[in-house]
Amino acid sequence: MSEEKQESVPVTAEQQVDALNKVIEEMAEHMEELQSKIKEGEDWATYSGGTGKLAAALSKAQAEWAKGVMAGGDNPHFNSKFVELKDGVSIAAPVLAKNGLCVTQSTVVKTCNGQERMFLETVLSHTSGEWRKSYWPMSPERKGQQAMASEHTYACRRSYLGLLVIPAFKDDDAEASEGRGK
Repeated sequence: MSEEKQESVPVTAEQQVDALNKVIEEMAEHMEELQSKIKEGEDWATYSGGTGKLAAALSKAQAEWAKGVMAGGDNPHFNSKFVELKDGVSIAAPVLAKNGLCVTQSTVVKTCNGQERMFLETVLSHTSGEWRKSYWPMSPERKGQQAMASEHTYACRRSYLGLLVIPAFKDDDAEASEGRGK
């Protein structure tokens, strides 16, 4: 049951049956939605059937960039630095290649809650044919080509670094976002 529908714990057998029937109804609704996506040909898979070889190769690669990447980008609006995509790629690409891995990114349109939305699809592939995929929703608040390009650049960077788990050399534990101190 969803959090907003939390009720007291059923005590009697009848109350327990009623509670279970409600859960079954909710699950049936979700199942219908998933089945319609399958019929529409919508593919939301995030990994191939197996990922053992990919995981072994990725763990070797991650050991090589575990110390992190220096934040080389400047954000003048927040007087801060951030890890640019090029910095992550320059560290990761040779290590990925050495371990039979590669990353591809492309924009795809997917149906989400009955509406078409654009996503950045980031795929980590291994020479064995195994893969892992992530989706980053793209919906810039401002309209126009520059806003979309900005959104795309941000999505590429966050998806690439996130899927590979490349840490920043220096992390402020999101302190800057709290607006406290420096």
